[in-house]
Amino acid sequence: MRIMIDTVGFKAQINYETYHKIREKTLMTQRIDKETGAVEFEYDNGQTNHSDNYRIVYKISDEYWTYDRSEDSNGEVQKSRKCQAIKIAGIPHVKLEFSIPKILFGHNLHSVSIAIIFDAMYLVKRAFEEKYECILPSMHKWFCYRIDTCANYILNNEQEVRNYISYLSKLDYPRREPIKYGDSGIYFPSQQNTLKVYAKGPEFKKHDKNRFLDSDKAYLFYAEAKNILRIEVEHKRRIRYLTKKYNSQFDNLPDDRKEEMYVQYLKHQIDRLNEANLLPDAIPKEIDRELAQIDRKLLGIDDRSMMYSREPAPEETRMKTFEGYPQIMNLISIFDCKSEMKNIMENLLSGTPSKVTQSLAVENLIREHCTKKQASTFIAVYYSIINQGQAYAKKEYERNIYYRALAAYRIIGISLIADDTNRKSSTDCGFPEDFRLDMDESNPYYQKPLLSMEEVLENKRKWIDLINIKKLEVYTAEKAFRDYCDSHTLLI
Repeated sequence: MRIMIDTVGFKAQINYETYHKIREKTLMTQRIDKETGAVEFEYDNGQTNHSDNYRIVYKISDEYWTYDRSEDSNGEVQKSRKCQAIKIAGIPHVKLEFSIPKILFGHNLHSVSIAIIFDAMYLVKRAFEEKYECILPSMHKWFCYRIDTCANYILNNEQEVRNYISYLSKLDYPRREPIKYGDSGIYFPSQQNTLKVYAKGPEFKKHDKNRFLDSDKAYLFYAEAKNILRIEVEHKRRIRYLTKKYNSQFDNLPDDRKEEMYVQYLKHQIDRLNEANLLPDAIPKEIDRELAQIDRKLLGIDDRSMMYSREPAPEETRMKTFEGYPQIMNLISIFDCKSEMKNIMENLLSGTPSKVTQSLAVENLIREHCTKKQASTFIAVYYSIINQGQAYAKKEYERNIYYRALAAYRIIGISLIADDTNRKSSTDCGFPEDFRLDMDESNPYYQKPLLSMEEVLENKRKWIDLINIKKLEVYTAEKAFRDYCDSHTLLI
């Protein structure tokens, strides 16, 4: 399964010399209480411009959140289950948040996989360094606090997209309460992640269409967007949770198991650093120095003395984090885009019965198999059970009526737990009957993400060809009209 990614968020640590140098070229945003003159907040920010006027806004700060447990008056660390986050100064950094497809294409109408995340990061890094005349840390050292996994589904027209969203809005969601945007979108917020389902056409028109100076390009992109159903999951706290879980696995293990885990961790770091050495912004000397340090640690373990004489310090066995988030090279190892996206979609969107269509199907079945008087009673009992529970229905109706209704439900085939009698087809709802949300190549509606820069460049060439053809068609039509007018003018 190929999984698409879109927006990502990073924090790149810098030194104070670079921090002050960047601040000289940024803007300062403030909110001031005019009555008191107090500055409620302020931050430094700037932006760079990319393909088709796609702008990235940066924030520069030396303040960060820490989750260290506070000490009481006796100097003892509090052992509360949850630590209150506090903001302190001392680590300057740049906050970068951008869309991977928009960096590569200027739009996010086509899917790209996580395999080419560093290609987009490099374009962002280079643009930032050129504008602010500085050097950011190597990309593999950036800390990732956000990653959005997505899926595009291509339908026949915008109405089918809206119809499917309208259908989803009628479903019963016991896990989360959806928030609706008319018939163009719904989303499900939570602490760990946020799932969004929306029609790409209206979203593109509102946020992206006006960026394009070339009207033909904007027209073609908008036409493409109208057919796209977009499902998107924003992961933030989930990243921190998985990182904490990974880093805590070394705790409370026997010594022999600790040694095994520690060796695995060091080998994992070697693999990540060798991958980082292939990146376009790699600094081989720094990476070689880190690899040499790991080699020395492994040699010590091979001597069978290191682990018995001294346990590794906690910071040696854990992924380096900033505000609880890992470096991108390590996140790719612990964050499975495929399973994360699939689990969330299955929990929320798969196999969930619709209250509206289910109830209508039940009513129709009862009317088909019972007399008019019986149907009226059995339908009333059914709604009492579904809405108020069986205990309430037993008290509300006479014993013989209640049990006759249950017997009728069994004969007809109506379940009081999760009814599957919904015989209304998807074509009646206004979208294709075989439409499904599977994210695999066998699904004809699923847009397969691009896996390499070669595929990205080929896709861009196809778009350029389409735009040129469109311009040629317009030019030919205009020229034919002018020729027609000129010839008739001469005749006159």
